[in-house]
Amino acid sequence: MKFPKFMKPKTLFSGLSVAGAIGLFAIANGSQVSADTITWQQSTDAWSEGMMHFERDGRESRSKYVVLRLNDRVVFCLDPWTPVVEGADYDYNESKYTKDVTNLGEANVPIDEATFRRLELIAYYGYYGSADKRDWRAVMTQALIWNEMGYTPKQFTGDLTMTDFENFKAEVMEKVNNHQAFTSWNGSTKQIQKGQTIELTDENNVIQKLSIPSTQDGYTFSLNGNVLSITATQEAPAESKTFTFTSADTSYEGASLVWFKSGSQTVGEFKIKNGNIGSVSLSILPTPTPPTPPVTPPVADANEAEGAFYLRKTNTDKEGLAGVEFEVFQIQKDGSEKSIGKFKTDKDGLLTVEGLEAGKYYVREVKAADGYKLSDKKIDFNIVAGQKASAATATLFQNERVPVIKTDATNAQTGTKAVYKFETKKEVAHLTNLDIGKTYVVRTYENDRDTRKQRLQVQEKKIVATAHEMEVEFEYPVLEETIGHWSVFGEELLDEQGNILASNFDWNNDRETVYNRNPKLNTIAQVNGKKVTTVGEDGKVSDTIKYQDFEKGSQVFVRLEIAKYGTDEVVGTYETTATIDESGELVVNAETLNTKDLPAGKYVLFETVFEMKDGKRTENVISKERDNKNEDQSFEVVKPNEVVKSNKVVKPKSELPKTNTAITGGIVVAGVLALGAAGYFVFKKRNHKVQ
Repeated sequence: MKFPKFMKPKTLFSGLSVAGAIGLFAIANGSQVSADTITWQQSTDAWSEGMMHFERDGRESRSKYVVLRLNDRVVFCLDPWTPVVEGADYDYNESKYTKDVTNLGEANVPIDEATFRRLELIAYYGYYGSADKRDWRAVMTQALIWNEMGYTPKQFTGDLTMTDFENFKAEVMEKVNNHQAFTSWNGSTKQIQKGQTIELTDENNVIQKLSIPSTQDGYTFSLNGNVLSITATQEAPAESKTFTFTSADTSYEGASLVWFKSGSQTVGEFKIKNGNIGSVSLSILPTPTPPTPPVTPPVADANEAEGAFYLRKTNTDKEGLAGVEFEVFQIQKDGSEKSIGKFKTDKDGLLTVEGLEAGKYYVREVKAADGYKLSDKKIDFNIVAGQKASAATATLFQNERVPVIKTDATNAQTGTKAVYKFETKKEVAHLTNLDIGKTYVVRTYENDRDTRKQRLQVQEKKIVATAHEMEVEFEYPVLEETIGHWSVFGEELLDEQGNILASNFDWNNDRETVYNRNPKLNTIAQVNGKKVTTVGEDGKVSDTIKYQDFEKGSQVFVRLEIAKYGTDEVVGTYETTATIDESGELVVNAETLNTKDLPAGKYVLFETVFEMKDGKRTENVISKERDNKNEDQSFEVVKPNEVVKSNKVVKPKSELPKTNTAITGGIVVAGVLALGAAGYFVFKKRNHKVQ
C-alpha cells in the first residue's frame, strides 16, 4: 500500500524494532490470541496541518498530528522508526513485562519495566482516563510517550505550540508522579466500636485524589479537607474489614496490550495497575462492659447449687471472653466417655453447668473467641453428691491471642519505594494481638520478584511483648544480584520453640515491595559543539548526559574528567551540581575546561555522578561512565591546517612542486572550476528528483 507523505519510512518519527518488541513481551499462553486492524486518522481540526519535531542523538524527525486506532480503540506508537501499514491485522502480547533492559530498534531506545509502567500512567492521565477525548489529547499524549522514551521535542507547528506541550506535560506528569503516593495512614489497622467514629488525618495531602464512598459494608465515610471520618454503624460486621481507596478509573485497570505486525509499527494499548493509595483495616471491638465486680461468698441458696460446675474464661489480661464454647464429658464406670452437651460463656466469660450427677468429668474448649487461639487444654473435675458449688470458686481458664503480622518496605534513607545500591531497605513488621509478657521471634526475609528466588536474605529479632501492638524494624543492604529488580519481603512470627504463629507473604503486595535502582549513563562529548578542535583554539567542552533510573527531583554532584584516549591518564577535571528532572537529559557546559592548551591528540571524557546530601557531595557513586575508547565520549585536537576525514587526520604535503609552478597552478584552478560545475550539476539533478 502507498504510505501518506508524512508516513514514509525516512521521515516517520520512531524508535523500536518489531523484532525487539517481540523479544521484550511474553506472548499470552504462548500463542497469538487476538487480531485487530490498524488505521490512522488525521484530525480535521485546524491544528491538524501542523507538525511535531523531535530530536534524539542529533537526529531530528517529524510527524503530522495523527491518531492511531485499532478497531476504533486509540493506541500509541512504540517503535516510531517503523512505518505503519494501513489496514494491517495486528496480533497482541499480554505485557507480562520482563525486567531485562532491552535496546530496541534503530534508535537503540531502552525500555525497562519502570519506564513501561510510566508509559501506562502517561497514557491513562493523558488520554484514556481523561473526560476530554478530543484528538489533540491523543496527539499530545503520543508526544509525551515519545518524550519519556528519550526523544526531545524541538518544535510544534500549526495551532499547537511548544508552550501547549509543556503545559500538557506539567498537567499529566504531576498526576503520574503522584499516582503511587500513599496517604499517611495507608496500610494501618484501626479498632472501632459500633456507633463510634474515628478520624484519619492524611499528612501526605493525597486524600483528595481518592474515590471514597459515602457508605460501604456497614460503615459510613465523610471527608473534610484532609480528614477522613469513619463511623461503624450497628450493621457493621463483627469480622475485620479492609477498605482500599484508589484514584484510578477501574475501567482502565488490567493488563496492557502490546500489538504487533511484522513490518509495521509496534503499538501499545495501555492499562494501569490499581494504585491502592489509601488502605485501612477496621476491626470491631466488643461493646465495653463494666468490670466484673468481685464475687462475694453466697448468702442464699439461690447462689449455690448441687451438681454445678463453674469456669471463668479470660485472656492473659484477665478480661472475660464471651461466647467461648466448651463441651462437657462424663467418665463412665467402664472408662468410656459420654458427652453431656456444649455450653457457652456469658458476657463476663463465666461458664455455668448445672444438674450434673455425682461422678468424674472433664471439659474442653471447642470454639475460641474471635482473635484467640483454640486451647487444647483438658480440665478434669469431680461432682460430689450433696456438695454445693458457686461462681466464686470458678476454675480459671486463660486463652492466648492469635497474633497478626504485616509489614511495610521502603527506602531506609528517603522513605520512597526505590533504593540505590549504596542505600538500605527498611522493613517494618507491624505486630498486632500480642500477649503482653510473652516472648516472640520476628523473622523477615527478602525475595526477588523478577527471578522468583526466595529467602535471599533472612533476619530475626527476639522481642518480649510490652503491648498488644508493636513494631519491629529491619534494615537490608542491596544485593548485587537484585540490581534492577523488585524485592518483595515476607514475614513470620514464631514462639520461643520455633513454632510459626503467624506469617505473611504475597508476590504482588506493593506494601512489601521495593525497587532496586539500576542507574545508567549515556553521554556525548563535544568541543564548541563539534567533535574536532584545533591546537590553540578556545575550546569549550560540553557533555550531554542522558540518564536512566535516577531519582527524579534529586540533586546530584557531577564530575567530568578529560583523559587521553585509550588510557586512564586524566589531564583535566570539572565539577558541578545538577538537578535530576523528567527530561532524562543533562547538558554540562564545563566553563573551566578549555582545550586551548591541549597538545594534538585524541581525548575521552569520563563522567561520575555522586549522591548529594544536605547540599554536600557524598562518596556514594550513583553511576559512572569510564570507557576510555568510547567514541561518543571522545573528541580530537588537531594541528592547524590538518583536516579530519573518516576519523583520520590527514596532513598536508610538506612541499610544493619545484617546477612548472604556473602550469600546475592553472591545472589546479581548472580542476576546481570543473569540480564546482560538476557539483552544481549533481545538486540540480538530485534536487529535481526530490521534487
